[in-house]
Amino acid sequence: MTMNLTLYLVIILILDVNYGIQALRIRRLIGGQPAIESEFPYQVSVRYYNLHICSGALISDRHVLSAAHCICGLIDEPSEELSVHTGSINLKEGEKHAVKDVICHPDYVYGSEKSWTADLVVIMLAKEICISSSQSPIALAMHDDVPIGQQAIISGWGRVHPFSWLSRDLQKLSVPIIDNNVCQTYYKNTTILNSQICTFERKGIGACKVKYIIFYENILLLLHFETYAKLNWEPLQEKILCKILYKFQIIINYYLKLFILYI
Repeated sequence: MTMNLTLYLVIILILDVNYGIQALRIRRLIGGQPAIESEFPYQVSVRYYNLHICSGALISDRHVLSAAHCICGLIDEPSEELSVHTGSINLKEGEKHAVKDVICHPDYVYGSEKSWTADLVVIMLAKEICISSSQSPIALAMHDDVPIGQQAIISGWGRVHPFSWLSRDLQKLSVPIIDNNVCQTYYKNTTILNSQICTFERKGIGACKVKYIIFYENILLLLHFETYAKLNWEPLQEKILCKILYKFQIIINYYLKLFILYI
């Protein structure tokens, strides 16, 4: 695929909010700026008892891709209290959609450190959404290329500074993708796998202890669930992200075929 400097990755933060059944986790997006309305029409807010627990990405007019750890093993799914909100950058606005069913990755086991590569869930909405400029699905990846040197856009409803509340408005932040070999030099005791990519951040600016979905050219490339970051408000300069890319499209398409049986 031909790349140029005007193209961007888009990274959606899948931010957890403690609502009683999860351990407290710090989530923040430091040094970002407010997103523009309809800038990320595929980004959704996954809610439980109307509380934002994770972000997700629309992959069809009725299906959402999100993180399994937000739902699987935690919520008696499908739950009437589980919903998806679309079409707005403000957590107080948007359209609420009921959930008909969820399918967790078969290899995902909640609480298992070995499950991070299977931290996927497909959420089926009760009805199709009305496609518009503010809510529309994202395409799935058709290649395994990682655009080294290109800019990534991280977006999410994280904390914007220490001790602040969760941002009501969607935030975004630009970071470049760096080569894994360069990244490896900063992590002597950690092996950077081919299934991972790295981003570079300035001191005091970035995303700490967060969850991502990554896009390139408006195509879903990557799902990530843990970064290597300090437990303070100064992110490490390099962040390790975990790829799903093309090989996971087969799994997602398989899930979508299963969902057809429920329509």
